Amino acid sequence: MADEAEEVEEAGGGSGGKGGGLVGMLLTALLAGLFGAAGTVAVQRSPLGQPPAPEVPAPAPEAGAAPAAEGETAEDFQQRLLSLEPVVVNIAGSGIGRFLKVRVELEADSVAAREELSLRMPQVKDALITLMSSKRIADVADFEGKVLLKEDLRDRMNELLTKGSVKSVLLTEFVVQ
Repeated sequence: MADEAEEVEEAGGGSGGKGGGLVGMLLTALLAGLFGAAGTVAVQRSPLGQPPAPEVPAPAPEAGAAPAAEGETAEDFQQRLLSLEPVVVNIAGSGIGRFLKVRVELEADSVAAREELSLRMPQVKDALITLMSSKRIADVADFEGKVLLKEDLRDRMNELLTKGSVKSVLLTEFVVQ
């Protein structure tokens, strides 16, 4: 009889062995299946599991009408955008040589305003350099400072224009060193 008990324990059927090999494997397979099913449901319900929404084409603007911001195409935007060369200026009020490098894009409200800005490029650059060099690091370091800088620059550009106005100033490069 003792021989039979030893054979059962060696086969893994006894309670004193390595701890239920077959039961452990079944439990592991069951848990893996449950976690896999839960993960599949979570992915299907998340935005990542959804197919992309179909794009709805914007309606074509009427002839002679100014394009609305919602129906505006990228080409319309590009035609009204004036890119300026990067400007590097000394920062005001710093004891050591600190520099500000900025690249500005001006969005005009019309192509005529953009063309006028292009014709007045020396005045545009002068206004940009004068304004930037009057700023201190503390003036432009945070978000509010950059917003005020953009508003000041937009106001100065609008003072130069007779046809239209500058809608927005975009800072596409901003480095303080």
